Amino acid sequence: MKTFTLGAAQCRSLRGNLKANLAEHLKFIEVARENGVNLLVFPELSLTGYELDLGVKYQMKLEDSRLAPLSEAAKNEQMHLLVGGPLDVGEPTPQIGQFIFSPTSRDSYSKIHVHSSELPYFSAGESGKEYSFDGIKMGLSICRDCSFESHAQNAADYGAQFYLSSTMKIPEEHLDYIEKLKAYAKAFKMVTLSANYAGSSGGEISAGKSAIWNIDGQTLAQAQDNSRCLVLAKFEADRVEGKVVSI
Repeated sequence: MKTFTLGAAQCRSLRGNLKANLAEHLKFIEVARENGVNLLVFPELSLTGYELDLGVKYQMKLEDSRLAPLSEAAKNEQMHLLVGGPLDVGEPTPQIGQFIFSPTSRDSYSKIHVHSSELPYFSAGESGKEYSFDGIKMGLSICRDCSFESHAQNAADYGAQFYLSSTMKIPEEHLDYIEKLKAYAKAFKMVTLSANYAGSSGGEISAGKSAIWNIDGQTLAQAQDNSRCLVLAKFEADRVEGKVVSI
């Protein structure tokens, strides 16, 4: 693998405040640029906060003009951005999406395994799509997707080297979630990443502790709590370096 730096943005989102949340994203992108990040992953529904009842009101298509600052940032910084938000798919309810902004393109991923508490507000996405960034195949997932080993297996089957999860996990859920990600890293020989919230969202306190694990399930870098920070891992030909940058 050529030199590649992966980042998880443990950011804070304000309920339905797109302007403030975009500013938060751009701040993290700035710090990511300073640290040579090639791909930056934000938490689940990071643009609105994990606020299920706001999905229909704030749903956006990939080409929405409100997302232009993120598209421009990806181009200007030569960085891939995975940003959480309600994705307008032309149905009565949106999907829990990742808006993917790359230097020369846009794409999206939608949560497949939608939780029962989310179904009144969001519909499920479809599986089968493959993703590649800078020639590196990657598996994308959003929160509950990781509960299904078959989801990670599918990414491994098409040759993914990384398995990236955007989430909103509270302390009671977090340990089981990260144990699954570590297990997938070992079983499928994929670097795994968790991008969780800082602070709170949707009336719940986030566990934070965003992290990146190597293919042996060992921690490369992990946030110590739920404060705002950037979790990084730099992959080079013969070594890997992880660190956490406070913001």
